[in-house]
Amino acid sequence: MESLDEVLDASDAEFVDVIHTNGGRIGMITPAGHLDYYPNGGERQPGCELWGCSHLRSVEYWTASVKNPWIFQAYLYRDWVEYWHGLGENIVAYPMGILANKSFPSGTYYVEVHSEFKMYLNTVTTIHDSFS
Repeated sequence: MESLDEVLDASDAEFVDVIHTNGGRIGMITPAGHLDYYPNGGERQPGCELWGCSHLRSVEYWTASVKNPWIFQAYLYRDWVEYWHGLGENIVAYPMGILANKSFPSGTYYVEVHSEFKMYLNTVTTIHDSFS
């Protein structure tokens, strides 16, 4: 387990959300924020052969959410297996990215991400655009 003394965690700010995309390699897998998002389970991301690619996907996912705030619908589950098998009654989706906020229930969120986010990268965007 990574030491939370060495990374940004929930004790460092009023609200911390973390997008885990390369846990166990370059990134960390341990929950550290008020909200911890695990796209595709939080480890290797689709289309990435190198660890650095998966690691940088967190930035790309967040950037895509600025242009389309509702693109990533995440669900509160204990782990990826529970999410994948649809165990539980978690039908409430919470957006990952720019709309994440401290009013969401604390915990770990899982979301399946495909290549749809790429259409929102390399575009001219402002914060104002994301709310119109």
